[in-house]
Amino acid sequence: GEGYDAKVHTGVQVRIGSQVAPGTCRVEWWDANLGTVLGVQVIDHPGGALELTAPNFMHHVAFKLQRSVVTTPPTK
Repeated sequence: GEGYDAKVHTGVQVRIGSQVAPGTCRVEWWDANLGTVLGVQVIDHPGGALELTAPNFMHHVAFKLQRSVVTTPPTK
């Protein structure tokens, strides 16, 4: 091991900007040490500051944020 008892981090929040455009976002949370996905969230963001709450983790956490692209069918 690493010679110590790792602390579990809970309720960690990440704030992204103050004027994030509204829309649907998909967030993948990753355990950065193991390279595994901890969870996935889909957020319908109303606009403004985007605040994310990480799932519980022990050492390092990372996330990937993607905008959902809504395509409109072509009109005839």
